[in-house]
Amino acid sequence: MPPTSSFPGTASGPSVSIPWPSAPACDRWFQRADYEACSFVKALLEHDERGHPVRKAAVRHIETILAFITELAEAAGVRDADEFARQWQILMMGCILFAYAGDLKAAQRAKKAAAALLALESKKATEA
Repeated sequence: MPPTSSFPGTASGPSVSIPWPSAPACDRWFQRADYEACSFVKALLEHDERGHPVRKAAVRHIETILAFITELAEAAGVRDADEFARQWQILMMGCILFAYAGDLKAAQRAKKAAAALLALESKKATEA
């Protein structure tokens, strides 16, 4: 099971868990001496030619993760699940890249941004 953050339930949906790198398991992963980041993100960055088969495979994988997060956000009753999922994935990928660049506290730092995004979505749900 991937590391997760809880997304509180709303009137229109149940509480769900969404994958998130600020979870303790990712924090430990980022701090390992043999941490190599995400192979899909690395492949995307290493192959800038849009038609390259490795890049296409990496993009498909990233899109699969986006679809999964979107489904979880929809289940939680997020009004604009696609937008939320894209913002969440930006946090995830940015956190992974910062950790790869040497920021051993990337997961801890990203946790604040994730909390703000979750709080904003919870606020929107109560205003609906």
